[in-house]
Amino acid sequence: MTVELSADKANSTFKSKVVYTSEKIAVPNNKNEDQGEGEDIFISKPSNPTLVKAKSTGIFAMFSMAVKNFVWVFISPVVKLLSFIEQCRCSWALEKVKNRNNAKTNEEIEKYHNSVLFDENNPDEKKIFKYFLSDKKGEKPLIVLFMGNAQTHLWSDSDAGMIKLYEKLKKDNEADVLLFRVGNAIDDVKHKLFLSNDCSLSTDIVYQHSVNVLEDAISGKGIFAGHSKPSKVSFVGYSWGGGTVDKLLKEDWKRIGQNIPVAATVQIDAVNLGLYNLSTPVLNRPFHSRSHLNIFQNKYDFLNGCNQSINVAVDQSMVIADESSIHNGVDDNLEVLSTTYSFVKERVIGNK
Repeated sequence: MTVELSADKANSTFKSKVVYTSEKIAVPNNKNEDQGEGEDIFISKPSNPTLVKAKSTGIFAMFSMAVKNFVWVFISPVVKLLSFIEQCRCSWALEKVKNRNNAKTNEEIEKYHNSVLFDENNPDEKKIFKYFLSDKKGEKPLIVLFMGNAQTHLWSDSDAGMIKLYEKLKKDNEADVLLFRVGNAIDDVKHKLFLSNDCSLSTDIVYQHSVNVLEDAISGKGIFAGHSKPSKVSFVGYSWGGGTVDKLLKEDWKRIGQNIPVAATVQIDAVNLGLYNLSTPVLNRPFHSRSHLNIFQNKYDFLNGCNQSINVAVDQSMVIADESSIHNGVDDNLEVLSTTYSFVKERVIGNK
């Protein structure tokens, strides 16, 4: 399958590889080419108002999409039934998470946080989050990052783009940063098929932990006690992490956000959270977001994001137009990371 690009105006190309536009960006998925040794990949890119439209062509694209739709029709009822059974089996655990293990005092909330906090000195792949608090004085923004399915805090920054972005934002020391893992599809399947009684990494459980920690970070509770409320917030998510951003802003942000502006969101090949969604792509821009960047593959394979309905006045899209690109490598793409960083930097950190 190929991706054809047509432009309303003349395109501007940088390094003869990348077309940057206000609506769509076509970019290859080559990780190492053009990167010099020791070069910082988080570089600012110029923008161009050229409108570029991307469309998918080819027999394979149509066949792949037809097969995917066919499979959905037959598998969807079974998966939804198993998910319902799993939710019933995990209802006690979910209720326990929702009330933070019955924490009532700040000391108890801090204990709850530490139970799901990743500790570099005692690493555990099941831990949900880690954080960095900037020592910069005055109001500071909060940047929230969500990794993809199966990615953990034990992964290296060369294999998980959100970890690389987290380390860069820590080094900048201009914003507070939260990094979350999401649920694990394999663990979810095992629990759904009654092969395991451990639902600690089910998407519902991990999602609720994430909402709890984010709410407490905003409210200054537990390990965040004494820390001021963020001036603005940005969300970045890859794959199921992109689906988490969608779900969180749609279902929980109004309750926990305390009217803090969501200055920017980025979704990288965003897939709806949970196996019951059958890896369907996120179709619309996140609620509450003032500016949004959607990065996606346009290949119509069995696991990928899609071209979203966006606000062309303030949003951007980035189309990954390399035939060899796959969903599992999108977040490691250096152009994807540098574009994400520049977008967040400009709208969240640079805009005081």
